[in-house]
Amino acid sequence: MGVPQLYDVSGIYTSIKARKMKKLTAALVLFLMPLVIAQEAEIDLNHFGYGKTPQEAKFTIHCTGEAPASNITLYVDGQKYKTINAYLTPTKGIEASITLEPGHHLIEARSLEGAYDSVEIEVSSGTGGEYIPPKQPEDLSFARTNTFKALIVVLALILVVVVWLLTRKQALDLS
Repeated sequence: MGVPQLYDVSGIYTSIKARKMKKLTAALVLFLMPLVIAQEAEIDLNHFGYGKTPQEAKFTIHCTGEAPASNITLYVDGQKYKTINAYLTPTKGIEASITLEPGHHLIEARSLEGAYDSVEIEVSSGTGGEYIPPKQPEDLSFARTNTFKALIVVLALILVVVVWLLTRKQALDLS
């Protein structure tokens, strides 16, 4: 009978551990990427005054999301009124006017990307009206900015490196 041969299996263990770490890293990246890349189209519909008659209501529509909005359709009391063929990039806006009958109305704005906003207004039957200039769009919160998303990515990468450093097996120094 021959002498049994011994095999060095430490390389196999390291190889299996490295594959597990690669899978864990890939899963973490695939989980976090949609959170960073996700963009949502949002619009803000504001009634800011009347035209030459109180029946002519004036509105501003601003793109407040991270993604652009286009082809905005205005609805009055649930009925399609008109479609505005415009491409609004974030922080940009347009002005629109609608002629309405006296009374209470629900004005809705919907974009092709699914953004939605609505406002209720009261139209009087009187003559004349006061022009009120449009208000400035609101500042975005820090959590909705690209800086915040970049910070999340950097922190996730640091976390991956720290986990990798903590879980890798220290090589034995035999010298």
